[in-house]
Amino acid sequence: MQVTAPGNVYNYGAVLLEILTTRLPVDEAFGEGIDLVKWVHSAPARAETPEQILDARLSTVSFVWRKEMLSALKA
Repeated sequence: MQVTAPGNVYNYGAVLLEILTTRLPVDEAFGEGIDLVKWVHSAPARAETPEQILDARLSTVSFVWRKEMLSALKA
């Protein structure tokens, strides 16, 4: 296994999604062969908004947190 810049960027994004959604990288609830990254990318097809993907316990603490979380999710 070789460490690469694209791999590091992907892994950073995956960890960030774990924090924003408080979901595990692989979850049976996503469906077979679907990981957290694919699950987030497929949200529009499921008619889910970015707000619905975020962990409500975190995003409802303050408007500023919610704004920052949405900003990170959309980046």
